[in-house]
Amino acid sequence: EAAITDRRKASETLLFSVYGEEALRQSLRPWAVTVPATAAEPEAENVLERQAIERREDLVAARKDLVAAGITLGSTRNALLPDLDLVGSVGTGGTAGSFSRAMDRALDNDEPSWSLGLALTFPIGNRGDEARYDAARIEKERRRLAYVDLENSIRLATRNARLDVVLGRERLAAAEESRELADARLRADRERLELGLTDTIRVLETEEDATSAYLAEARARYGLAAAAARLRAALGGAAP
Repeated sequence: EAAITDRRKASETLLFSVYGEEALRQSLRPWAVTVPATAAEPEAENVLERQAIERREDLVAARKDLVAAGITLGSTRNALLPDLDLVGSVGTGGTAGSFSRAMDRALDNDEPSWSLGLALTFPIGNRGDEARYDAARIEKERRRLAYVDLENSIRLATRNARLDVVLGRERLAAAEESRELADARLRADRERLELGLTDTIRVLETEEDATSAYLAEARARYGLAAAAARLRAALGGAAP
């Protein structure tokens, strides 16, 4: 009698862990109130990584920062380069015995003149531009390293989340199979009890096993749903 009581208490404890106050109105088959949809088989690892790299807004922002740093570095580098300019001039003149005559010849363009040349200017002692170039170079390297680190972390998170989904599907399949077997044993033992071929303790043990199998299936199902949510987050909120 004590063994029967202990088995019944154990079964009721399992039911209350699932249903709470509703346990008394439930049979020994603890289905969850809301059952999450089973996650589909995820795509290949390289496909998911490519999707994450393209869609993650934080990585897109980091990529833009890196491009902006490269533009800044280019402009500060140009400030250190020598300037080569093409210079030229065109004019006219006039010579004569008097000022008025010279002006007339100049206005008539009797003596045109022109010049053309190159002017090369080297910046010397330009410490301000050199300091700005060094700062821009360091900033670009910092952003490059930050981008690479973020990309690697996204790839790793995507791989781990995908693996969790794959393993979660396997665990759920195994849990469903175990629950079906436990359910079948419970039905068989109940029939045997009605025929007097077994005792109440045996049926209570089978009920406890069946309840545990349902709980294991529920844990596996919700574990898979959590893994699928992590994969969606790794992909930037997109469906895997």
